[in-house]
Amino acid sequence: MKNVPVAIVCLALSLALAAPSADAQKKKKKPAPPAAAAVSPIEPTLTDLERVSSATQSDLADFKSEKQGFNWKTAWRFWHRESSHSQNTIEMAESVQRNLHDALPGLVLDVRTTTSFSATFKLYNDVTVVCGMLDSLVDSTKAEGKKGDGPLANDSGAMGRIRQDLATFIEQKAAALDAYGTPPYTWTSVSTPNGTVRKIVVDDNVPAKKPGAKRTVAVQQ
Repeated sequence: MKNVPVAIVCLALSLALAAPSADAQKKKKKPAPPAAAAVSPIEPTLTDLERVSSATQSDLADFKSEKQGFNWKTAWRFWHRESSHSQNTIEMAESVQRNLHDALPGLVLDVRTTTSFSATFKLYNDVTVVCGMLDSLVDSTKAEGKKGDGPLANDSGAMGRIRQDLATFIEQKAAALDAYGTPPYTWTSVSTPNGTVRKIVVDDNVPAKKPGAKRTVAVQQ
């Protein structure tokens, strides 16, 4: 019976020692969640560009499918109602559609995956071309006597806004590059025989050649 109190004391001590260990395990910090990948500052512009491109392609499909209104002179050809737009306007719309479907997605992907200055500038150039074609398409539609403030005019305005966003991003990135100092080269323009201009990079770090000694030639009288 004398051993019973001793056993109780040992049990109490073991529980007292085990309690801090359990509390310590509970207080262990949980592993921190993986850090979220940094979002490129141009990503919102790329997302907006994809949205506007999709809407423009849909509007171009509707634009090309527009048919001429009813005319009693051609009513007998009810099974073959031609487009209400000129052939030149249709070809222009198809050019814009091909660019948005074939060229633009690849350029957007290059910017998104590389975030390089050259890839962004290529995308800016392509968007500039698309803006020009859309503006011409809207003007051509007005010349045909149709409203120029339709869906394509809205698409043109939205694409122009994205073009400006790209231009602002490029300007800011160029300013950041300039902050590192003047590059160790200069650009000079040289005219070629055919009239075009060729740009040549001249390395300023190359030491200049020392002038050679002048040679004199004796002339006999």
